[in-house]
Amino acid sequence: MKKIIMFIALLSTSAYAQTIKTIDVKQLGADSFEITLKSAVIMEPENAQIATAAVGKAACQGKILELGHYQFESSETVGEDAEPPVETTFKFIQKLSCVDGVPKSAAAKNSVPTIAPVDRERLTQHILLLSDAFFADSFRGKYESAYAALSPDM
Repeated sequence: MKKIIMFIALLSTSAYAQTIKTIDVKQLGADSFEITLKSAVIMEPENAQIATAAVGKAACQGKILELGHYQFESSETVGEDAEPPVETTFKFIQKLSCVDGVPKSAAAKNSVPTIAPVDRERLTQHILLLSDAFFADSFRGKYESAYAALSPDM
């Protein structure tokens, strides 16, 4: 594992910059990394992800950063009578990949399944029919019948 020193410059604007002890980068493959952040303050995962993404972007050297699985663990003293007092620690591990084009996760979000216009019309009519039946039964007080329409067995 090599230490990335430049993270200090990248994180200088962050409120957590002074609390981050280390950020380690471990190369898992040609374009994949695992970044481990250790802090003396418990952070929200989103803020830790922002900090590791800044280092990940530098590690990707111009390629597009795609965040992968992350995990975190923390420990802190709870209550004044804790024996012995525990040093507050926070560890965040982020896996990431560097890709040339659009990240797979973005491509998946942008892909919309298509449906033929005839099928769309037939499906829309069927949904309207079921919705009308549900609301009609609800308004008439036929709750058993109305909620039966919501069951998985419909």
